[in-house]
Amino acid sequence: GRRLAHRRRVAAIDVSDGLALDLARLCRASGVGAAIEAARLPLAPGAERLATALGRDALTAALYGGDDYVLLFSLPPRSSGPPGGHAATRIGKVTSSGLTIEIDGARRRLEPGGWDHLARGGTARGAVVG
Repeated sequence: GRRLAHRRRVAAIDVSDGLALDLARLCRASGVGAAIEAARLPLAPGAERLATALGRDALTAALYGGDDYVLLFSLPPRSSGPPGGHAATRIGKVTSSGLTIEIDGARRRLEPGGWDHLARGGTARGAVVG
C-alpha cells in the first residue's frame, strides 16, 4: 500500500466490507465504473468446498462477503504492475460508468453490496443481476 501511494494515477481501497461494495466506493470516488471478470477472482484454496458446506455460492461469498483485508487498486492500463514486484491479480478494467461482471461469457450488472456494519447484527447484501 505504501508503495502504491507514491505512484501517480492510482486509486486504492482495502476490501473489508465485500469486493462489490468496496469496488463501488472506489469507482464512485473516482467518477468511473468497472468491469470485472468472475473467472479472474482469486479464491482461497477450499473456498468452493466451504461455500458449499455453508449452503452458499463461492462467487457470491467472494463478491459480497467481508473481512478479506486485501487491497483493491487501479493502475494505468500500460502499467507494469504494482511496485516492488509484489504479486497482484488483474480482475478487470476501469470503464466510464456502471459496475458489471462477466460470468461464463455473459456480462451482467453488478449490484454494490457487502457487509453492513450498521445493520442489526450486521448483514451481507447484494446480487448479480442478469
